[in-house]
Amino acid sequence: MQALREGSLVHQKIFEDKPLIYLIDGTPDYLSTCAYMLGFLQEEDEAGYQRGLKRFLYSASYQHRFNCPEQNLVLDYFHRIRESNPRLMMLPARDWSSRIFVSHDIDILFKSIYPELKTAIKHLDAGAVMTLLIREFWKDPDRKLFERILSINDTYDVESTFFWMVENRGFNAPDGQFYENANYSIKGRAASSNLKYLIEKDQTIGIHKSLGSEGLSSECKKLPIAPIANRNHYLHGRIQDIIMECANEQIALECSAGFSEKMGFRNSYGAPYRPFHLSEKKMVNSIVVPLHIMDATFMKDGKSGRQATEDIISFISDHREGCVLSILWHNNYFSDIKYREWLNAYKEILHFCWENQITGITPEEIINDFQ
Repeated sequence: MQALREGSLVHQKIFEDKPLIYLIDGTPDYLSTCAYMLGFLQEEDEAGYQRGLKRFLYSASYQHRFNCPEQNLVLDYFHRIRESNPRLMMLPARDWSSRIFVSHDIDILFKSIYPELKTAIKHLDAGAVMTLLIREFWKDPDRKLFERILSINDTYDVESTFFWMVENRGFNAPDGQFYENANYSIKGRAASSNLKYLIEKDQTIGIHKSLGSEGLSSECKKLPIAPIANRNHYLHGRIQDIIMECANEQIALECSAGFSEKMGFRNSYGAPYRPFHLSEKKMVNSIVVPLHIMDATFMKDGKSGRQATEDIISFISDHREGCVLSILWHNNYFSDIKYREWLNAYKEILHFCWENQITGITPEEIINDFQ
């Protein structure tokens, strides 16, 4: 508490031996701790950001320091606040089963069969080569993947949100590193055709804010439909600024708040909420929908699709109450040739949720339930 009074927000001063704030007399201050976590206040420390991308690093977080990225600490502390106050105990508790929010960032379009054909030839898969050349050569390979996503989702009764990028120029970061944006033009034939297809299928469209962007306002105008949600490419940017920008552009949901390097809770909480903006000193209208699970996290860690499946199912099993578990699976990983194990992982994860009655939730339902 003394650190807060002095204006220091770095978690090394806020938290001593565990992720919990204490009053001067040694009493746990659960409410201040929750406010600190939900406000992403540890991210006020500039030293915690990756240069160039301006992305807050898991290695700089208190979750890494205390090895607690998969703990829903805020929910636990809320329970402790209630249990410690007889008046609060008299109020009915709202217990609810967790649901899943499924989304896909459209970073890459194949645009041709060449990547899959190359993989099939590399693995001497004659059947796949023949399938590509004879049966599917005439068809847009990306359309096949989008159709596959919708088919799988229908099987397990979930809906997806598709985040599209509108910028295909690369980004030269201040640290000299070059980063890719989309490999397609949003107005190109491949992108416009598949975007139109998803809109016709009543799928939810979000904006995937590009690196080096001039702002959400200019990006949203390039989409043929007003986006209901945003997620920043590479999860770049200071989260408080992103939330405020979404609120100013009347984008209902902000979905960037996750660790790219680790599965779990970037704010130690599993449910969507309207955050309090520190510098603006007010609640904002946009709802934060934290990101918890991403395919690329496990790929970067060298894990197989099978290992990722087991880890993800274990995580979901541990958080069956009080969460909207956000799952990101990139569209290009739905290839049954180039990324078969990751396609199967997605199916198995949704199958587990379906079997265990962990239902999907749509952006509209999030807005209605958490506004």
